[in-house]
Amino acid sequence: MKIVHISDLHLKKFYNGDLPIEITKELIEDVWKSFYEVSKYINKISADIVLIAGDVYEREFFNMSDMNRFLEIIKSIDAKVFISCGNHDYLDDDSLWNRVELPKNLYVFTNEFSYVDLEDLGARIFGISYDSFKFNKILEEPQLSHEHKNILVIHSDLKDDRYLPLSKDFLNKFSYVALGHIHKRQKVMDRVFYSGSIEPHSFKDTGDRGIIIYDTDKDEIEFKDFSSKDFVTLEYEISKDDSLQEILREVQKLLDDGNLYRIKLKGKHKNHSQISEFLNSNLDAYYFEIIDEVKNDLDIYEVFRDDYLVKNFLESFDDTESLAKNLAIEYLLEQYNGI
Repeated sequence: MKIVHISDLHLKKFYNGDLPIEITKELIEDVWKSFYEVSKYINKISADIVLIAGDVYEREFFNMSDMNRFLEIIKSIDAKVFISCGNHDYLDDDSLWNRVELPKNLYVFTNEFSYVDLEDLGARIFGISYDSFKFNKILEEPQLSHEHKNILVIHSDLKDDRYLPLSKDFLNKFSYVALGHIHKRQKVMDRVFYSGSIEPHSFKDTGDRGIIIYDTDKDEIEFKDFSSKDFVTLEYEISKDDSLQEILREVQKLLDDGNLYRIKLKGKHKNHSQISEFLNSNLDAYYFEIIDEVKNDLDIYEVFRDDYLVKNFLESFDDTESLAKNLAIEYLLEQYNGI
């Protein structure tokens, strides 16, 4: 039996930042495209069960047209699909789930802990859906079956009381646990995993993105990447002797087409006030933003060699006031550069 574990699609999620609207729209569409590719892959490997561990969509932006689009993809999947709703797509009286007819291959768990038996596969699928953004409920003892693989799909933060935390003793009762909520893929314990999101949603979402495949017959767990873009944070140390063109050339080498970059500039440079503006005007990338932490490399005494007021001011600091002196020097140099 092959089980595919997916979570945190966050369909129609808008990036919380200052991205251009065209890029925001493209990132939203990327998730749809990746989910469609996942659906084709599920059929390609002849998976038997698909577990989606919550946060399928963003309630405030997801409409009926989007729901129908999602259900069309679900209908194209040959496997049985099980969804436990999370804190972003929680199941209450206003939920879109109440306004559609579910495909025959889809089961959405309610806000009561329950299970579904798949006799032909020898599997018992447990799950529960959130009914509000914050959901903390004491789950009853699972009715485990000795004749079935006992499988749990659930949206949970094991360290946060707001999002259905579960003990490791509870999780250890199951043959496999498909967790959602944490966007980064990680192993909690044997056969207990967060699959992470299939696309990154912010600069916090680093590393590969995709799905987990669990082959119960071979007892093998595999990860497959489906992300089309990466959010990348990188640091570049400025050399004080580099020209602006040299800095541009070296930073440009670090960038790949199609990714989104947050570039932290470090070091010291005499023209530090010009570097960010120069890079913003000349770097070639799908998207980037500059965090400028470059310090001034000018010699304060050389800059103000003819200004006795400044020299006397700086000499007025004693050995115990080095921090205040350094701040004063930084301020004076900024004023000299017109910042």
